[in-house]
Amino acid sequence: RRLVLTPAIVGGLGWARIQGHAATPEVRARSGSGLTAAVRARLAVQRALVPALSLRAFAEAGWMACAFDATVDGARAAGLSGTTIVVGLGLVF
Repeated sequence: RRLVLTPAIVGGLGWARIQGHAATPEVRARSGSGLTAAVRARLAVQRALVPALSLRAFAEAGWMACAFDATVDGARAAGLSGTTIVVGLGLVF
């Protein structure tokens, strides 16, 4: 049974939605959505359990290449940006 290490550079696209909530009645809350993108470095480990079945685990770390921001009175109030970390575990048939 072999253990295989696979490094890679990966990208991800997503669709983000932010919904505002107003604390006072004179403030009007709105919502918005938009495309996000991330670039990450991945290290995957795969081990064959039987000839047609393998176990795979991976970890990714990177950053948002296309962030999504929510603004209030022209200033950034919330959003999605910065570093990203993804981990996964699964079976490969």
